[in-house]
Amino acid sequence: MAKKRVSKSVKRRLTFLGPILLGIVIFCIFTIFSYAYQIHQLKLEEQKLESELKNLQTEERELSSEIVKLKDPEYIAKYARENYLYSMEGEYVIKIEDKKEEVKESDNTNDKIYYIMGITISILIVLLIAVIIKIVKNKKSK
Repeated sequence: MAKKRVSKSVKRRLTFLGPILLGIVIFCIFTIFSYAYQIHQLKLEEQKLESELKNLQTEERELSSEIVKLKDPEYIAKYARENYLYSMEGEYVIKIEDKKEEVKESDNTNDKIYYIMGITISILIVLLIAVIIKIVKNKKSK
């Protein structure tokens, strides 16, 4: 089998354009993963805001019903006895406190994992391309 010789101008072009092309590919991959991460973040924020909207709408309905109830004098008396420890004649006030634990929001570790996975996959793709280029050059030079 006859060996094909690669001219110096072709080698120079490959030497000059190879890194530029590799840089463009790296930039494109990084940009794609960056936008995918931003989209993921925005979807999470949208879900959070939608749940907050539902909570606020529920709270609005509860407050509207509370306004209607506060117009009733009997309800006001009952409310004052329950919340402000007022008592009627002959009543004893016993206060039992509710212990409520606040739930802390966990960090969005999944978001960090997706971002790190994207960067890792990008680096692996670039390394794979570099290895393929090296193999092709070695085959051509033999």
